Amino acid sequence: MQFGNPNKSAGINLCKTVLDGRAGPQFRYNWRKEMSSVANVERKIRRIEGFRVRILHLRGADVRGDRAGLPQYGYHRAAENDITVESWKATRFRPSYPGFEVDVVDRRGNSVQGNTKLETVRTSYAKK
Repeated sequence: MQFGNPNKSAGINLCKTVLDGRAGPQFRYNWRKEMSSVANVERKIRRIEGFRVRILHLRGADVRGDRAGLPQYGYHRAAENDITVESWKATRFRPSYPGFEVDVVDRRGNSVQGNTKLETVRTSYAKK
């Protein structure tokens, strides 16, 4: 006989709660799995990292901004200035968004090469 949550192996996320004062634990599905649109993820990266990005399909086509179902950008602090764009993609973007690619763009909207330091990209936004 197995003890515990029988739905755990099925990948269903259940929360143990007591509702309406009824005796005993009750289970309900946790629908609050934080999902975002592409535009929201791009906006949050801009706000946290200090540069704009374009999220792309693996073939290079731009992903529509209203496409939903992406997880939220999980970082709350900007990456260090001395890392390159390619290492930012490898450590922060690709693990969080498999199946997508990203273009880091400068203030003029031009795609930035992978060996460019993040400090250079960020200072391009400060120039007027």
